[in-house]
Amino acid sequence: MGSLQEQLQQLKFAEPRPASGDKAVSLLYTQEHAATLDAEEIRSIAASGLDQLALVSKHIGQHDKLFAVSSRDISRRNLSGDQAASLDAQIKAFLRDLSPMYQLPAAHMTMEWLIRQYHVHEDNVHDVIQCILPYYTTKIFVRTIQILRIRKLKELKWLMPVSKQGIPLTRAALVKYAKADRGVLKYICKTVHKAVRGVKNQKLAGHYTTMYASVLTGILADPTSVSEDTLLVLMPFFLSGIKSKRRELQAASYIVVSQLCASKTLSETVLASLFSAVCGHMRDGIVADGIKCIVLMGQTQPLDALTEIPPKSLDALITTPGFSKQLAHLAREVDASALIHFVLCGVLQRLHDALCTDSSDVDEQSTDGATTEAVANFLRALVGGLQLAPATAQHVTRELIAWYHHVSTLAVAISPGATGTDASAAPVASRAGGRVLVQDVLACLDRQCPQATE
Repeated sequence: MGSLQEQLQQLKFAEPRPASGDKAVSLLYTQEHAATLDAEEIRSIAASGLDQLALVSKHIGQHDKLFAVSSRDISRRNLSGDQAASLDAQIKAFLRDLSPMYQLPAAHMTMEWLIRQYHVHEDNVHDVIQCILPYYTTKIFVRTIQILRIRKLKELKWLMPVSKQGIPLTRAALVKYAKADRGVLKYICKTVHKAVRGVKNQKLAGHYTTMYASVLTGILADPTSVSEDTLLVLMPFFLSGIKSKRRELQAASYIVVSQLCASKTLSETVLASLFSAVCGHMRDGIVADGIKCIVLMGQTQPLDALTEIPPKSLDALITTPGFSKQLAHLAREVDASALIHFVLCGVLQRLHDALCTDSSDVDEQSTDGATTEAVANFLRALVGGLQLAPATAQHVTRELIAWYHHVSTLAVAISPGATGTDASAAPVASRAGGRVLVQDVLACLDRQCPQATE
């Protein structure tokens, strides 16, 4: 016979089987069957599930401490404050990493241990919902909701029909809930944004952002549901998503904002905020998506109501790699004339401020950030790569001719003996350089739109 200590240890490990008459909470089994399984059996099943998940994603294996034999000794209710916080952080991290694989049977095996040993169905309700929300149309979503303690949580009352009826949500049903209750709308947005920020590998966030774009476009497609109060809820999430360093969330936000613009004429303040956010935060790899978004703004919103393009937005477009080329490519497929006109007006105004001044010296660095040389090169790229609408070409031509005459009256003209190379080498911010810029752009316009320059 072993020592007394060994016998006590065996008794401790055998104890977690639910007491007679208690209802065992289980994701995998009936209450009756779950009651026959002790903690070690559940833990062993979960550990096997974790091994299977690790074959899909090695990253999930880092959470093995939650499923170790020693985890049977943990009584969450008896932990100190620091210990409880540490365990809670581990559980949250595991649920975030589990989410992309939650439809796999092995994921359900691991959840069984989290329920039995760590009581996540009571203590981590919102974390579990964050994990499973993208799967709201599936049976496993329903089964998981049914074991969660949500009855006393007011913000989750919309999930009670799912729990009681055992029927998955449809997209139309979720859209209906979110339209009827801005609390539901905010909960969905907040859950998705929090989840995407927590995912270390942004490629694994696609199931969240797909659901986000699907639900929100469904809401915004109905103009009557886009009230001022609804926009107050949504705008912080729109701006946060557009500015996000997570490309998946940024791309989804472009889709959602595009739907908003297609459905409703926005106030000047809202339009300016969204336009500036998109222009200022285009990331490598999805610049084309950002351009499509602001092109659609030009198609559906009165950009001219903004008076002028915000200086920081213009600086951002000027410094976005490949902007003019990608805009030219897109303009061959869709009508981008409104955006092009708006941007060109901003460029012309910036150069007018730099060139048409009475001072004998113009500071090469604009107070708004972009150099005059950079603005001039941007203008050359736009005019040279785009087929301008006649009205836009005429506007640019009139402005350039006015500059040319104005610059000529402020400085001594380039002498007849000066070579073309000398003139071209002059900085744009100088009088000679300004004249060369005007000549270059007018020549380009004459090739592109001869009728507009007559």
